[in-house]
Amino acid sequence: MKFDELTYTIAEMMGPPQKLTIRADGAMRYESYSNTSTPDNPEIGVYEGTLSRGEMDLLNRTVTEPPIQSLPDHHGRVVPGDRYQRLVVSTGSGRSEAMIGTHEPVDPQLKKLFGLLDQVVAMALRFPKRTVQLTVSRADIDSKGMLEIEFELAGGGVEPVVIVNPAKLAGGPGLSIRGVPDKPPAEFQSGEVIGVEIEKVERNRDVAPGDLFVELAPGTKISARATTRIVVPTSQSYQLQLIYQNTTEYPERPGVVIGELNSKRIRMKVPAIRP
Repeated sequence: MKFDELTYTIAEMMGPPQKLTIRADGAMRYESYSNTSTPDNPEIGVYEGTLSRGEMDLLNRTVTEPPIQSLPDHHGRVVPGDRYQRLVVSTGSGRSEAMIGTHEPVDPQLKKLFGLLDQVVAMALRFPKRTVQLTVSRADIDSKGMLEIEFELAGGGVEPVVIVNPAKLAGGPGLSIRGVPDKPPAEFQSGEVIGVEIEKVERNRDVAPGDLFVELAPGTKISARATTRIVVPTSQSYQLQLIYQNTTEYPERPGVVIGELNSKRIRMKVPAIRP
C-alpha cells in the first residue's frame, strides 16, 4: 500500500515544530523554524524539492512493511518539554501515527524509519525556497566584558523572505547571546553558562531606523553591529552563539519568518567579570 501524504514533525524548541510533508507524487516541503540540531547550517525557512521514484518506493516500503500502527511507540508517554519526533501517514484506508521521545528505548523498525526521514530532511535542505541565513563576521570582547559582534542576515533560496528588523529586537529575548565554557558539560561550574540579551544594534545602514520589517531578495543581505556586556566568574575559553528569534505573527505582513536562528559557534577568550 502507498501513502497519500506523510507528515514528519520534530519538536526541539518552544514554538512550531520542524515539519516535513511528502505527497504521493514525491513532492516534499520542509518548514524549518530552528537550526538548533544543525548549528553548522545557520539557516531557517522553507525548502521544496521532489523525491525520485526509487526514493519514494523505499519510503513507501519502510512506512507500510510493517504498518507503523503495529509498532510500539511512545505515544502518551513523551515527557513534557522533551524533544520528540512524530510521524502521521495518510492512506486511502485511514490515518496512522507514531511518536518517539528521548527517555525510552526505540523499537528498531521505528528507529530505522525515523532515521530514513532524517535523511530526507537532509536532502530537503539542499533545495531552499525562501530562507534567511545568519553570519557573524567579527566578534571582540574588551577587558570590561563588553562584547561587540558584527553580523549579517541574508536571503537564501529563490524567493524573497521577510524578517523582523534586528534593531527592533534589541533589548529583548529576540536578539541574544548564548554561551558555554569550551569544556565538557560535566565540568561546568555555577555562573559559567551565559544567556544575555543584546543591548544595542548599530550601523544598520541597510534598513531605515523606523522599519519593522525587512524584505530580503535571494542573495541580498543587511549588516549590523550588536553590543552587550557579559559577566562570568572565571576567565576561560567560551563557545558563543548569536541568537536571532521571532515568535510573533503579524497580520499586516503575512509570511514573516518565525523561529530561532543560531549563528555558528564562536570560540573566544572571555575575561572574568563579576557583577
